[in-house]
Amino acid sequence: MHSSLRFLFTSAYDWEAFVAEEASKNKVVGVVIAHRDVDDVWFIHEIAVLPDYRGKGIGAQLMEKMILYIKSKRGKELKLYVDAHNANAIELYKKLGFTVASQRNLMILNLS
Repeated sequence: MHSSLRFLFTSAYDWEAFVAEEASKNKVVGVVIAHRDVDDVWFIHEIAVLPDYRGKGIGAQLMEKMILYIKSKRGKELKLYVDAHNANAIELYKKLGFTVASQRNLMILNLS
């Protein structure tokens, strides 16, 4: 785990984002972006971590921060699409409580 990581939040229009930055290098190393889809349902649009920083828990920390933020906004459900061949991402999402909802690689996390 990088001890020099800091997490920043930004909101623009209807999009919310958490960014992981390696402060000592002033370098963005990961991001998660979400938006409110309808009513209390949110959708993860993107999550990405630079290749050299993968496997260090940064993606999980970004997702956890976004989940807590969405809960604070009274979100009841969080959805995302995942490539069926991306085993690492699927494992991460399952650890966070997501379940596979359809054949189209949709995963859902019930927040209530």
